[in-house]
Amino acid sequence: MTGELLRSDPEQIQGFLQDESKCIGWAESISFPETEEEIEAVVTVCQESHLSLTIQGNLTGICGGAVPQGGHIINLSKMNRILELKLEEGLVRVEPGVLLQDLNQVLRQKRREKALFFPPDPTEASASIGGMAACNASGAGSYFYGATRNYVNGIRLVAAQGVLHLKRGEKTQQECLQELGEPDGSFLLEKKILGKNVAGYDWQPEGDAVDLLLSSEGTLGIISELELRLLPVPAQKMGILFFFRENRLAIDFVRWLRGELVVSLEERPVGTPIAIEYMNRSAFQIVKEFREVKAELKRFQQIPEAIEAGIYVEFHEDSEQKIEEVAEQLLRLNGHFNMVEGQEWCAFDEESLEQIRVFRHAIPECANLRMVERKTKESRLRKLGTDFAVPNEKLMASMVMYQQGVKELGIDSLIFGHIGDNHLHVNFLPKTWEESGKSQSLIAEWEAQVIAWRGTITAEHGVGRSKRSAFQRMYSSKDLQIMKAIKVRFDSEGLFNPGVIFDAKTPANKTAGA
Repeated sequence: MTGELLRSDPEQIQGFLQDESKCIGWAESISFPETEEEIEAVVTVCQESHLSLTIQGNLTGICGGAVPQGGHIINLSKMNRILELKLEEGLVRVEPGVLLQDLNQVLRQKRREKALFFPPDPTEASASIGGMAACNASGAGSYFYGATRNYVNGIRLVAAQGVLHLKRGEKTQQECLQELGEPDGSFLLEKKILGKNVAGYDWQPEGDAVDLLLSSEGTLGIISELELRLLPVPAQKMGILFFFRENRLAIDFVRWLRGELVVSLEERPVGTPIAIEYMNRSAFQIVKEFREVKAELKRFQQIPEAIEAGIYVEFHEDSEQKIEEVAEQLLRLNGHFNMVEGQEWCAFDEESLEQIRVFRHAIPECANLRMVERKTKESRLRKLGTDFAVPNEKLMASMVMYQQGVKELGIDSLIFGHIGDNHLHVNFLPKTWEESGKSQSLIAEWEAQVIAWRGTITAEHGVGRSKRSAFQRMYSSKDLQIMKAIKVRFDSEGLFNPGVIFDAKTPANKTAGA
């Protein structure tokens, strides 16, 4: 069986040497297991052969976490079955290779029986559920619903010691480590990140053991099955994209939506947004430039002139009356926030909501298309982007930092993202290798400031291989030692995803020394 599982044909391997980071790796062999037993067989062979394992889902990551650096690739795309759909309990069991878009389609087909949905909504609908869990993926709706972690009820993990089956609420992280041989798992991390963060292990000794495996990016073992929690589909939905003449007032609008005090406005929001998304003028401009290339963009109205920003806000409510109340309040505040009145894009049904989401998702897609054009002249070029998030009180300061930086640099860029979580993506689109270097230098300056603010270098995309250095700067030496000790407790030989999160030279000391 193992001879059939591990394939060394270079032509079979070639298509699995890069993810969306566009970094290219190498490997000696590849396998496509279809069962948990086959995963175990592959792990056993790799242990005996001292062959490292790179774990892959659908290769949608952008930080190089699925790019092999030698050894063996274990690709989970054939483990794509929905094993059990328990509608009455609001649960579904899936294999790790199930794609988000396929799960969503099945749930839509079942709505006559019971209307349920899976809240995590990363931009890439072709992401695998296993990959989403491994990276604790999030999206626009995570402002209200939270990231993937909130919806994982159980997990099966093929680890170096065998198969672990963890159910939420049954075991603490400390108990899990103790069962793996850790005599004292009570050590604590020093640094607490304020806000959204997926950099490293979510280590909390008394926290749920399931959470320790989420955002571990495949470094502790291979997910073979997940039990997911579903929620009832909201009775009513509404989305509105507002256009602002002043960026400062767009930020004030966000703060008001979050319930924070805004000067000269005593009125409080009557609803709670599930998503608050930001787009700057350059983001709108690049979509406009690709209207003729991407057919789905032709249906959209022209963007108003002389604007600095757009804010998309979405609400899920129990009644049409409440949706109307929220809409009336928001539209009444046009003048206060100096919006372009009468030009809003409003959506009150699923079809029109999806159109606005398509527009929002088109922003990074168009940025990628622009870089495809530029790579024809300089093959080394790639889009450079941030995944920073900061504490609430630093939202305005971070926006000013980004805007001043891109203005002074003078390199093509755009800003968009999950502003409700203070999580903005700045994308640089360099034309030359010199511009690429200048962009990287500016991002490094921002990174240092974000860390000083107790923010994160990665709020949703993960550390992968490309952000290891930044990850090490973000945490203290003690915190890094603790996380490496957890890695060693699960994977003492450094078999799983070496070079992801940590340098490939791990192992570390087998106790945290804390």
